[in-house]
Amino acid sequence: MHWSRDAWPINAIPYGTLIAGISVIALSLSLTLTNYKEKAVTFLAFILSSYGLIITESRGVWLGYIVTLAVMFIIFMTTKKIKITWRSIMLAFVVIIGVSVISKPLISQRLSQTQQEYNDIKSGNLNTSIGLRLQMWQSAPMIIEHHELLGQGDQYIQVLDRLFHQGRISQVLYTYQPPHFHNQYVDYMVKKGIIGLILLLCLFILPLRLLKNASLLQRYITITLVSLFAVASLTDVPFNHGQTIFMYIFWLGCFTTTSNNEHVDHD
Repeated sequence: MHWSRDAWPINAIPYGTLIAGISVIALSLSLTLTNYKEKAVTFLAFILSSYGLIITESRGVWLGYIVTLAVMFIIFMTTKKIKITWRSIMLAFVVIIGVSVISKPLISQRLSQTQQEYNDIKSGNLNTSIGLRLQMWQSAPMIIEHHELLGQGDQYIQVLDRLFHQGRISQVLYTYQPPHFHNQYVDYMVKKGIIGLILLLCLFILPLRLLKNASLLQRYITITLVSLFAVASLTDVPFNHGQTIFMYIFWLGCFTTTSNNEHVDHD
């Protein structure tokens, strides 16, 4: 539709996070289902979701998605309970290559933009998308000074004003007045302090602690979703958006509280 990313009804980054979550769930189902038609349908959902993620041009989510697929591959290689044929491998390879070829213009454009921003940062220009994020992260220790335990809450904007007038942050960062810090860990540390950061880490750790007697499908989905959101949190704030935090809790709630004998996989 040729809309710019900021004209979407939902922010492109959390939207990309949701698509990535759907994609890894679909792949998990495809790997564990025994019915070949269901495996084909869920694999198709994985491919289409992957292309949808590429369209969002969300680099941070791309990174989280790649890491998550790598984690899933490691789990797959260390699990001897799933058997696949060379025919399945070749079909998957052909489909993935096809999607990559179709998506090449979008990926190439975004990589070129990233390279240009990297060169700008090397030359000392931090007034770019990535450069502005770096300035936010660099300002965090100054903002939470003497408020490390509970953070600054909504008062961080006033602190930014004071830091600007002291000449400790740039005009661009001061003018931008960031609603968040494009990093969930930094954002929680600034606004909620060490206590908030610990509670955030619990959202990643607690689901993993429920995997002791989990089925293979539960392990796939839980580990991959936690990996996806943990890495995506390095460049965005998925737990600040109602859509993404709801779906994270909903998905993990469904898959970690369902008894093993109700799952479709036969491990």
